[in-house]
Amino acid sequence: MTFDCRKCGACCAFFNVELSTEEALCLPQTLVACYTKIPSMLCMAGTGEPHRGNRELNVVVQSNRCRALEGEIGKACTCAIYPIQPKVCREFPVGGEGCLMARKYYGLEV
Repeated sequence: MTFDCRKCGACCAFFNVELSTEEALCLPQTLVACYTKIPSMLCMAGTGEPHRGNRELNVVVQSNRCRALEGEIGKACTCAIYPIQPKVCREFPVGGEGCLMARKYYGLEV
């Protein structure tokens, strides 16, 4: 099965996006944050917090959505900084284990 990232966005709203110092300097500073529990580590704003709860059990879940993600998960999505997105985003394996886990979390076909 193949997936179109522009109709998904689940990984951008599921995983923490760690940044190197060099990457952080290339991004708009409104998109750079520090991990709450490890202030010296940089991450994309909106990420860096653990998921809490369980969607299947109707328990409140904290979003981990990257602020550069535009659109609705599972419908039409885009990355506002696509040309300069972090290495971890560029190299994320579409259709891999992490992709399928994020898609399943958001109730998308796997």
